[in-house]
Amino acid sequence: MVNSGASIPAGEYVRNWRMAADSLTKAMGRPIRDQVFSTRDEMPTTVQALELTNGQELNHWLWRGARRMLGELPPEPKSLFSRQISGVVSVAVTFDVDVSRSQKLYLIVQDSLSTAPGKATPLWLETSFTSANGNATPLSALKPESTNDLRGDTSPIIPAGGTKLVPESDAVRVKFPSVLVYDIAGKGFTRFRGAPSLENVTYTQGEGVTARFFVFDEQPRMDRLVPPNPGTPLPPGPTLRTIPQTVDYVYWYALGRAPSPAERQIAETALRDPSHPGRPFTDGLADLLWSIMMTPEFQFIR
Repeated sequence: MVNSGASIPAGEYVRNWRMAADSLTKAMGRPIRDQVFSTRDEMPTTVQALELTNGQELNHWLWRGARRMLGELPPEPKSLFSRQISGVVSVAVTFDVDVSRSQKLYLIVQDSLSTAPGKATPLWLETSFTSANGNATPLSALKPESTNDLRGDTSPIIPAGGTKLVPESDAVRVKFPSVLVYDIAGKGFTRFRGAPSLENVTYTQGEGVTARFFVFDEQPRMDRLVPPNPGTPLPPGPTLRTIPQTVDYVYWYALGRAPSPAERQIAETALRDPSHPGRPFTDGLADLLWSIMMTPEFQFIR
């Protein structure tokens, strides 16, 4: 029975799903009425469900967000090379990067919305290191720190879009996805050259492979291989320096209001760090963000 005397804010709640699906709701799981299926997708459709079904990922987001807000998140490593290619390669894409100051190289291949990932056959083609004296060392002559992501295959190598056989010494076959790490410290290499490629594979209608190749000389964060450009989609917020400033910012930004005295007391207690008096505690901020995101008020659409 509805209590007519209760004060219920006017508006629509997320659980009603009276909005068109967008990229965010698709990523979190679309509601039944936006699908052609008669059963609900098991992917999360609310922040609470996201926590229940994928809490580790949510915790990671909050960990990053708290440190970014407090100015404690280190800058993202930038790739020396990044390129996306499809299963039908008509134009060769090559790279030539400076590795004279690099200690390690991280060669990464990631899926980029392939419709037939099982047919992916990525390889690093005609890839080699060049020393200052001009001597070339093929990548295949070096052993990565782990061979788990090397793809064992003895069939002839024919790159996509071509008909010419490539010697095994001129290609390194890798799994999809894959990460190869090479220690090149002290080897005197100055340049790293080569091309990302896929092997020639026959696809049926609707099938396709799209892979993105990366070269890093710092250990990257696998969930941030392509960090957004600075200032997009919004300029970065202010770096929060004090506990009261942090509490006010979180409540106004998340809920559009100031915290109540009781809420402020709880939030400021969570943000206190005895080892750094006066400075917000990063783990406490992550806990505060989590607690606010789990409230129905956060999901209320004004």
